[in-house]
Amino acid sequence: MKSDIVLFTGIQRFCRTLKERGYRIAVLRERGEQLAERKEVDYIIDYDPQHLDGLMETVKGLPFRNEILTVINRREKRVKEFAVLNMALGRKGIGLEEAEWLSDKYLMRKRMVQYDPSISPAFQLIEDPRSPSPHLRIGFPLMIKPRNLFKSQLVVRCDVLHDLGGTLRMVASRMDETANRHGIIPKKGLLVEEYVRGRELSIDSFVSPTGEVYHSPVVELVVAEDIGIEDCHVFARMVPSQFDPSQVAAIERVAEKGIRALRLVNSPAHIDMIYTPTGPKLLEVGARVGGYRSEMMKLSFGIDLDEVAFSTSLGKGGDLVPKFEKSTAVLEFFPPREGVLKGIRGLEEVGTLGSFSRLRQRMRLGERIGLARQGYRCPLFVVLNHEEGSAVHRDMEEARRTITIEVG
Repeated sequence: MKSDIVLFTGIQRFCRTLKERGYRIAVLRERGEQLAERKEVDYIIDYDPQHLDGLMETVKGLPFRNEILTVINRREKRVKEFAVLNMALGRKGIGLEEAEWLSDKYLMRKRMVQYDPSISPAFQLIEDPRSPSPHLRIGFPLMIKPRNLFKSQLVVRCDVLHDLGGTLRMVASRMDETANRHGIIPKKGLLVEEYVRGRELSIDSFVSPTGEVYHSPVVELVVAEDIGIEDCHVFARMVPSQFDPSQVAAIERVAEKGIRALRLVNSPAHIDMIYTPTGPKLLEVGARVGGYRSEMMKLSFGIDLDEVAFSTSLGKGGDLVPKFEKSTAVLEFFPPREGVLKGIRGLEEVGTLGSFSRLRQRMRLGERIGLARQGYRCPLFVVLNHEEGSAVHRDMEEARRTITIEVG
């Protein structure tokens, strides 16, 4: 019987690519989810994310179970589903223990420090954020982070002891509402982490079923604080990066330590770091390709990360050799404050920039928006691409001057 079904944890553009090559496509669908591209899907597997044991039994009983060639995960919130599928199909990959580490910032850091204390910033768990006098073992400034949110939501920097209690309570008070927006049950307590100074970056790596690791080019990050915005979101993701070969080698070594610490196998690994004066420090690792990264790598280097993830999952490695080099930046725009989206000015002007590639408005008029530290995702992103890096940097500044997100 031919094994030609590719099982995705969620719909993505690469489903269409594989469908056109003759593969059959299966996709998970959680209760209430709409699959807009249903024509590209041959099999839908319905499940309840609160009852993954049910998903396990469903997959074990699939009539086409033995025809599934591989499983691909692109969604941060479906890491546990990825693990369940691995287990139900008897394939190499992360299990539920690794999925717990990968979906909980506190457990992730505990595991990394057990493996190698030098690769992660100091941290601790504040079990009761509403306590009037939480015991602190970390000096200021520090970062406060929810355990299982993403995209810098409710991540706040705290500089002095006087502000600690109020900041912890503010983050805790917004947790339920923010988690509910994404269908997540928030983990108890808040992570408090050493504030590490340096250059922020990410790298996407790919781990084969037998543990070989392949790295894509490094992506340089510009955080909001770097451009004078009081928030912790990433404003710009840029390639090519300005790290020299020795620094890239150090980044790849630390990335591999994180992969080994978290026992990632047969999976992509999206890894965030800070390059400090003493070398790279790991912040987070995800069992997926990073947001925007497939588009960025294709535009800048002709590298297809979706192809690499698919090929690596089949034990064939992946083609991560640049075919050319152009500059790409993905910019995320947030409003100046929390409120209801009234409009976005400057979109037509941005569309005329020499390096403009595309933009997407993610929120509709009338929806409530805000900063990442208030628990929101960006309402707008812009992709720039050009042969000259100077043109992209110039247009980044012009886009910042031009775009205004209006709230009421």
